[in-house]
Amino acid sequence: MYISYPKTGKYYYFYKCKECVNLYCRERRKLPKVKERNYKYALAYIEKMKNNPEFIFKTKVRDKTRQAIRLGKLKREPCEVCGKKKVDAHHIDYSRPFDIKWLCRDHHAKEHIMLR
Repeated sequence: MYISYPKTGKYYYFYKCKECVNLYCRERRKLPKVKERNYKYALAYIEKMKNNPEFIFKTKVRDKTRQAIRLGKLKREPCEVCGKKKVDAHHIDYSRPFDIKWLCRDHHAKEHIMLR
């Protein structure tokens, strides 16, 4: 569930704790118990998806993008919406690996919310 704070306009991802049924922000993910659980879920997801052709294709495209950034062939630009310097690469179409939209974390999350 995403919640927007009126003062900042930022979106934060919240999830419910199974033990106490309260909402927690992403800071809770840093706890050792939670980190270990998330790591276990990530490994299980990769194991489940490793034979999925779409997952493999998208992973290869992301690897190509990282390599191009590291080699200097692709340069990070400021966020297209707000101009922040710390950005993520958002692939609009995975068949064109270098057609990228540069978005900060907040706007990248909003973009994926709109795509759902």
